[in-house]
Amino acid sequence: MLDSSALQSMKPLFMTPCYGGNVMANFANSLLALNNAMWQTGMQGSVRIRSGESLITRARNEAVAEFLLDPGYTHLFWIDADIGFSVDQVLRLLLADRDVVAGVYPLKRFDWPGVLPGGLTQETFAARYLRYPVNAHDGVSPAIDGDGFLEVSEAPTGFMCIKRGAIETMIARLPELKYVPDGPPDSPLYDLCYRFFDVMVEPSTGRYLSEDYAFCRRWRDIGGQVFADTQSKLSHQGIYTWHGDFGASIAASPLTAIGGEC
Repeated sequence: MLDSSALQSMKPLFMTPCYGGNVMANFANSLLALNNAMWQTGMQGSVRIRSGESLITRARNEAVAEFLLDPGYTHLFWIDADIGFSVDQVLRLLLADRDVVAGVYPLKRFDWPGVLPGGLTQETFAARYLRYPVNAHDGVSPAIDGDGFLEVSEAPTGFMCIKRGAIETMIARLPELKYVPDGPPDSPLYDLCYRFFDVMVEPSTGRYLSEDYAFCRRWRDIGGQVFADTQSKLSHQGIYTWHGDFGASIAASPLTAIGGEC
């Protein structure tokens, strides 16, 4: 982990694709706290809530192009509009000094058992029966490192930090993913669009990979690593707010916690 003083040399772009322009209360409250923290730490950064694009793959790909437009941005930090987080969760990913690292939030459901054991508290029930959209296979080590991070094969982009160098490496190594966007050719985004966040069918298994899992696959195929923060305590808001504690879930039921689908 980097020292907290490193934050002053960082300029992350916090990016939220949000088709209808609506955000959840947990996200809004968290974003206000993050804005205050940037002032307090002296960290430069920007927030973009990109509305109006209904195709999430194109929304993410064009958000990457917007990030690339400003050479001063050091990290692209995805945060979905239904994710609640503490400032510490954001700073952990920035200070982790990893090319691609994600915080992990619960899926919007419980993995109910056939018979519910007695004596469970709300916390122990959540630890046992929440699932998370993260997979660890393809030979990655199951060991959690000294900073609390776990290498995974697939992680969600709902709370993911990507270093600028990782994206620049993908541009250099995957030039065939460049595409021409709709719109006038004099658009500043015209020459910066790549299909890094397109869905794909995994050749070896036939699995349909969502845009975030497909991004992880492409990054790992060129030698990159993807990490998940086992100290993640994020919420995922819908008709109910699911409060996650990824580390507690790994300890209580690792086969349930790791291996969710997007």
